[in-house]
Amino acid sequence: MTRRLFLYAAAARPLVVEAIAAEKMPQRLMLSGIAPAPYFELRQYGFTKAPAIWKGHGLRPVWSKNGRFLFRFESLSEREQAWRSLSADPNWPGAEVSEISLYRS
Repeated sequence: MTRRLFLYAAAARPLVVEAIAAEKMPQRLMLSGIAPAPYFELRQYGFTKAPAIWKGHGLRPVWSKNGRFLFRFESLSEREQAWRSLSADPNWPGAEVSEISLYRS
């Protein structure tokens, strides 16, 4: 166990999620201070502030840093519906995504 991992474990029990679709597999994330959910998705964009239009489609990042946004979903169908809804919105100009990873807890 690394010192960093020990400090995470000592401070609070982090939520460990495992990638089910990612560029590099296997991959795990340790999330602290985030409520558990069955699925999480990590996306990398070229902007650092979440667009207001996301909220109208049920997309609310639970964490963000340097253009990376983490979303929580109760099901894969909820995830699919949210992204389809956003893509169909004529007010969404679209944005290039450089990374998409899907995790299961």
